[in-house]
Amino acid sequence: MRLDGHIDVCEPDRIAGWARDLDAPDAVLRLQVFSGRTLLGTCHADAARADLDAAGVGAHGFGFVPPWKLAPGERDGVHLRVEGSDLALFDAYGGPQPNPFLPPPPPRPAQARFRRCVLHIGTEKTGTTSVQRFLAQNREALMAQGVFVPVSLAPADAEGGLNHSDLAAMSLADWRLDDPLRQARGVTDAAALARFRAQAAAALASEIATAPEGCTTLLLSSEHCHSRMQLLHEIAALHGFLAPWVSGFEVMVYLRPQHELAMSQHAMQLLAGDLAAEMLPHLPYPDDYTGPRVTDPAYFDYARLLARWAAVFGHEAMRPAIYGAAELRDGDVVTDLFARLGVDIAGMARPPRLAGNISAAAQMFLRAFLAAIAGRDEAAWMTGFVAANLRRSAPGGGVLPARGRAEAFIGQFAAGNARVREEWFPERPALFASDFLGLPEAECVPELSAPEVIALVAGLLQAEARRQGGAESAPGPVGAAGP
Repeated sequence: MRLDGHIDVCEPDRIAGWARDLDAPDAVLRLQVFSGRTLLGTCHADAARADLDAAGVGAHGFGFVPPWKLAPGERDGVHLRVEGSDLALFDAYGGPQPNPFLPPPPPRPAQARFRRCVLHIGTEKTGTTSVQRFLAQNREALMAQGVFVPVSLAPADAEGGLNHSDLAAMSLADWRLDDPLRQARGVTDAAALARFRAQAAAALASEIATAPEGCTTLLLSSEHCHSRMQLLHEIAALHGFLAPWVSGFEVMVYLRPQHELAMSQHAMQLLAGDLAAEMLPHLPYPDDYTGPRVTDPAYFDYARLLARWAAVFGHEAMRPAIYGAAELRDGDVVTDLFARLGVDIAGMARPPRLAGNISAAAQMFLRAFLAAIAGRDEAAWMTGFVAANLRRSAPGGGVLPARGRAEAFIGQFAAGNARVREEWFPERPALFASDFLGLPEAECVPELSAPEVIALVAGLLQAEARRQGGAESAPGPVGAAGP
């Protein structure tokens, strides 16, 4: 038996694709559907599909409805095996069989172009926007220092940075067509994904051909590598895409206390218009939880994050660092990153820092505003307008969680943090020097008076007027640590 096929759809409530035996093309295969080692059920690959007919495959499509809605972690472990055989469409790590509908990749250079590739993968909410704005503003100056920062792989960014988010968009598992990064690029099916990958590879190859000869470092940055790439084969796909261009890798990743990351994630969700997200959710979500499931333990699990990337790129390539005002060189993530890379950025332009969060009062105002505009046709535009200008006019740390809740949240990751400290930071007494004394005993949510609301409105309108006049708010320290 020679198994041929592909998983095209892997949703919480539906798994679909096709499978056939090349040695018996007319036989109908009975498939067992697994999530990890759990057998979810069986199905037959005998459904007719127009695309399969056109490709000469025949009626070998399958569809399967899981007995329950699959959580993200369960979906990641989905694989199908032929009953009575050890042949599988997905292996135990979710690694797919080659998809015969995808064209072969473009030819690779015979010799590596760069001595090293620096891959800055986040984590999210550790000054990545400041780094990416710096890259955009100083691209020519960095080339003079031997560092090549591609423009390809980095779609237009609202905050003016070079975020190479295409890296994650093309490396995700084939079936993850519901990811917002892919949807934003019009990738909704296997054919569109194939075109996107081919175009991204060709664009990078064309741009690398123009890199000055003295550039020996390829520098790429995207926090989506942390937040979205959860599977070994996704990381392996990224490595395979970049490896022909470089002789070696350095994977830069900044870590901050998980309760601080959760607070910043919550602020990001609120600024994006999400009223329902919790600040410090109990993870994993209880079975009876009815709210939106906007995160998961893997997002905060640094031990697993480093293990995944080290398994593919090698332990020696990993460069983890602690993110915090007292930990960064000069309290600045841009200065710290380039100092670790041995690149002199003295005299290079520093873009103004963009606040990652807003004050507690501004958060309460934004919540009330979002509730008032819910369902309106212009809600998305109004949310973006108000949120962006509150970041300019009312920066701050947001509503602070109760001390006990923050301690309990980071406590969920104590064992993993201990492993990270032992393996990567043995000189530290603890991975993080978390100070919970600055948090209140009980969460304090401010109530706004009418004059305070008017002041916030006036401030955000003034910020927009300054933006349109080309006079953004005064610069602060680039990428300084904060919520």
